[in-house]
Amino acid sequence: MQVKEDLVSLVRDAVRQLTHASVTPDTDHGTTAGVKVSTADGQTYLLQLLSAGEGWPSDLRRALTEIAEDEWPRHVVVVARSFSPGALDLLEERDANWIDREGHVRLVVPPGLLVYRESPPDRPRSLPPTFKWSRSAVELAEYILGLPVDQPLKTGSLAKATAWSPGRVSTILQAFDSLEWTEPGGAKSGPGAWRRLVNPGAMLDSWAAHIGQQPPRRRLAHHVTKDLLRFTETELRTSLGWDDERTWALTTWAGLELVAPFATAIPVIHIYLTADRFRSDLDQIMRTSGLREVDEGARFEFWEADFPLRTQPGQQSQTPVVATPRMYADLLALGARGADAAQHLRETKLDF
Repeated sequence: MQVKEDLVSLVRDAVRQLTHASVTPDTDHGTTAGVKVSTADGQTYLLQLLSAGEGWPSDLRRALTEIAEDEWPRHVVVVARSFSPGALDLLEERDANWIDREGHVRLVVPPGLLVYRESPPDRPRSLPPTFKWSRSAVELAEYILGLPVDQPLKTGSLAKATAWSPGRVSTILQAFDSLEWTEPGGAKSGPGAWRRLVNPGAMLDSWAAHIGQQPPRRRLAHHVTKDLLRFTETELRTSLGWDDERTWALTTWAGLELVAPFATAIPVIHIYLTADRFRSDLDQIMRTSGLREVDEGARFEFWEADFPLRTQPGQQSQTPVVATPRMYADLLALGARGADAAQHLRETKLDF
């Protein structure tokens, strides 16, 4: 079997700055993931390509189990769709060679093949102009991203779970197919038809970026307390309701602390309330918990959840926490340390 042509093209693009270099499949050695790079000075380099999927640290760690911990074999090149900053740090620690489809390249192959491009070319990712994130597409993607990756996606089941019509769900899934996030499986139509999620990382990236551009309606409040999370899980939870886990949930820093601890301090508590409770109950909630509404300097922010609020229990305390994909998008939207926290959540809870 020969190496796939798209991988040959990937290496060819990586070495395009080398004058008169040629790249061909390495059929002589019978490898399914190898290429030959021939340079103008008559040298030939045989490269073995090692796939790291989407390029997240979790993908990379799985790939690197095939490589011994000692000195990096210079003929081995790790390839991925787009290496994250965390993955690049891991590659640098191993003194590895790598190429991704966003233009990151590091090839150090004795005696004379050296290509290094840390900053990729300006190739902003964009969705096809025919695709727009509608409310139904946002809600369907969020539901799908919360499922096990290998769970079959059936139109009828998704329609029932999201309350969108089967016709609307089918249309959105076809759009996801065109983006190569999903692909059909089983029968072409009817009860035996289903889809699989094949590129959850790309779907999450696009969905989270859209969520970050749509800030929720919010109200700010303040309360003097040394331990924000403890206050939230006691006095404030009493006002929010112990039996109403589907009408409110923590997100960002507090939510992260309860499902995948990361931060050394929680600067502010962000709490989602369903739209009806946000509009009718919030004044009473703040009053009974002793919160004072403010315009700035808030230690508590209540966010209106104008979407189906999906929750998970926080570890140990069982305090309701927003579902992982939504919390990832919320952390990412905070920027700075929030982006680092989002990456931590993705690696520990999503694994794509």
